[in-house]
Amino acid sequence: MQAFPDITNERELRVLHALNSHASISREGLDRVSGASNSPEIVRRLRKKGVTIFCEKVAGLDRDGHPVKYGTYSLSDASRCAFSAWIEDVKVAAPSPCDGGPQ
Repeated sequence: MQAFPDITNERELRVLHALNSHASISREGLDRVSGASNSPEIVRRLRKKGVTIFCEKVAGLDRDGHPVKYGTYSLSDASRCAFSAWIEDVKVAAPSPCDGGPQ
């Protein structure tokens, strides 16, 4: 059985590919990748489907120089490996960090 059989939405797949390809990615980065302006909703849907996605708050500055915290998302190691294996099964080209390749 495939690890991600319920994930057929193109936005969800783009978010998973991006998370699989990067150690972490900001909310704004996921917005750009997904093609939507509400990537936290896409993350919520993926979590509901069993994908483990972490969110870390990172200190930064807004455009006016005020301190803010923004979210960066990352896949758990288990979800990263499961997604890479699933991609291999369905023959969709994607790098796998679980086979000793670049991460």
